[in-house]
Amino acid sequence: MRRRTSTSKTPDIQAAAVHELAAEASSGRGMSRRHFLTSSATGVVAGAIATEALAEAAPAADHRRKSGGPSGIRGGRTLLKGGCVVSLDASVGEVGEPITVHVNGTNQLLPVAGAMGPDVTYIHCCNLAEAEWQMIVDTGGNVSIACPIEMEMGHGVPPIQQALDHGIRPSLSADVETEIPSEFFAQMRAVFTLQRMLLLARQRAGETNLPSLLTVREVIELATVEGAKDNRLDQKVGTLTPGKEADIIMLRIDQINVMPVNNVYGAIVLGMDTSNVDTVFIGGELRKSKGKLVGVDLNRVSPLVHQSRDYIVSKVGWPQTRFGGYLPGH
Repeated sequence: MRRRTSTSKTPDIQAAAVHELAAEASSGRGMSRRHFLTSSATGVVAGAIATEALAEAAPAADHRRKSGGPSGIRGGRTLLKGGCVVSLDASVGEVGEPITVHVNGTNQLLPVAGAMGPDVTYIHCCNLAEAEWQMIVDTGGNVSIACPIEMEMGHGVPPIQQALDHGIRPSLSADVETEIPSEFFAQMRAVFTLQRMLLLARQRAGETNLPSLLTVREVIELATVEGAKDNRLDQKVGTLTPGKEADIIMLRIDQINVMPVNNVYGAIVLGMDTSNVDTVFIGGELRKSKGKLVGVDLNRVSPLVHQSRDYIVSKVGWPQTRFGGYLPGH
């Protein structure tokens, strides 16, 4: 069994990414391939970094970047335009990295038509025009649907059927783990039930010659194989195949929430949750056993999580209340 390697993300690189995002959000430069948001080889990602140390490191890291020091951003620019979040790393597209862009509006892809390609995955896509769907198809692009968050945050109806209608088998995404469970049982169940609801409503309205309903096995493929393809990892993971890395999840079928199991695929998509996850191997390394994480000290992690939360709340002046929702004026 082979072990997977990963690129570490240093605090100064991440902090510089956040600082760059804020500093360049109003840039008026045109968009090109290098503007797409991506998780690059240096590990640069855009996001809110919730630690005081990282926030304090941002100016220093940004200074190193501007003076030619080892910040890892390499002259990248950031632009927020028309709902498209676009990138930090100028070398993207030249190093063979897959590119990811969040897009959720009509005619937002038209200005970047020349940058589209088969290595780009478009997340959400709830309100794309037909011409934009065709652009994705014509350039061999990929689509990833974050079904629960798209409904919860009001993006629009998750476009599972539009993707399928255009011959695109989408992957699934969590998108915002602070609002929606990131585990993929929830993602699979949401896509499965939404697609059935939409098609059955059309059937009740008298429409004929409808597309096929997704099967539970097909939904599992969206959650595994299609995700590996979109991230260009399908030669390593995504299926249990000799020669691939041993990424394996073992699920219990003797739990009360699924017994008796009559169809394994149906039990996984419609009945299971994280309590059914017994054993996990990542790159051949045991990471979960008998339902417990291996090599993770939760007693150490827990206070760090709470300190991070408390730091954010203190900086924004948010009232701390765990019951009753928002306080007046917030």
